[in-house]
Amino acid sequence: AGTQWQSDQATLLSGETNHSDINLTLLTGNTISGTVFLPPDHFAPAGGLSVSVSASDDIGSGYGSTSAFIEGGQNSGTYTMTVPPDANAMWRVSYSYWDSEAYYSNGYYNQNGTTSNYLQATLLSGTESHNNINLTLLLAQVFNGTVTLPQGQKAPAGDLTFQLNVEVVNAWSSYGRSFTIPEGEASTTYSIKLPPAEAGATYRLSYSYYGSEPYLRNGYYSTTGTQWRSNLASLLPGGITHNNLDLTLLTGST
Repeated sequence: AGTQWQSDQATLLSGETNHSDINLTLLTGNTISGTVFLPPDHFAPAGGLSVSVSASDDIGSGYGSTSAFIEGGQNSGTYTMTVPPDANAMWRVSYSYWDSEAYYSNGYYNQNGTTSNYLQATLLSGTESHNNINLTLLLAQVFNGTVTLPQGQKAPAGDLTFQLNVEVVNAWSSYGRSFTIPEGEASTTYSIKLPPAEAGATYRLSYSYYGSEPYLRNGYYSTTGTQWRSNLASLLPGGITHNNLDLTLLTGST
């Protein structure tokens, strides 16, 4: 039937004999193209920056990937990628960029503007090529600070690992990431990136610890010091960077 782009449609060849006239034809596909923008009044540093762009499909139609290069001093760069010509496909286009604290790591194409929500992506039909599929890097909310062990204590052999959680108050969503205090050290710094805040959003920061050292499993950030009850946590407004949000792992009674 000719060259196929799906591996499950390949004709299998016996390993017991030689084969001749096994001919292949390079296949053409559909293209998805557009421009990747930095936020308004943001420009690429000297040397430029490269943003990964990809297209994926939930029904297994394949994958497309490329990159957009934004020259130093510029606000945008273009991309074009080729995807399999599958009429059943519905492509979800996204960017990935990990090299700056200023921008959220992932964003998805939506016809009304780039979104951090996978489920809000605008899906593109696999029946044709698509132009002007533009993406804008999302500005991140950054939470950073230091996590410290109680006074005089240091991490044991093999390090001490814990998780920091940023909970969206009154919403069923949170963001978590693991951090480690190295063996023999008393603290570590952290930085967590969140997508842009929803209007009126507030956040609660906490740690979770599940190791064998005698620390409480949970502790919550408060301007008066780490608390063990969630209702004593200081609520943090969305839409801004939060610096110096320091926590101390808590000890309890035995």
